[in-house]
Amino acid sequence: MTIPYVLALNQALAEIDLPEPDPARWEGQLAVVARRLREVMTIRDLVPPGAGMPPAGSQVLGCHDGVLAIMRAGGVPDSRSVAGLHLLWLIVNGISLEEVRCAEGRESPPHTTNEYIASLPGDRFPHLTAVARELAEQSLDVRFELLLGIFISGLADT
Repeated sequence: MTIPYVLALNQALAEIDLPEPDPARWEGQLAVVARRLREVMTIRDLVPPGAGMPPAGSQVLGCHDGVLAIMRAGGVPDSRSVAGLHLLWLIVNGISLEEVRCAEGRESPPHTTNEYIASLPGDRFPHLTAVARELAEQSLDVRFELLLGIFISGLADT
């Protein structure tokens, strides 16, 4: 991990206000933090350099600690909280990476375009061809919110 990246990440995460953990609202708090992480990571273009990096720097560690505090306040067991922290970063980095890729003007891969999917033989790929338009049109925001909802529901189901 390079020092400039650590400094940039620390500066970016300083912009995130972590709420005081509230056991009654932890799921909503975690969702708000995840959305803010995604926004900061994408705006600051910290992905892909940040993908998979271990925590370093006081702001990064503070953010990790705050996310753990929210999950633990909600009664999420420690083993699940630790896994959840890692998975939350994977979710945020994965979506942010896709956003950065799209912002750089790179074309969508052929397997996500409506024309390509629709052109597949329907007898071999009946389900893909049936949802071709939805595959091409579904936004990253919709996918992020779906994944975030599934993730938080899974954490809550202890």
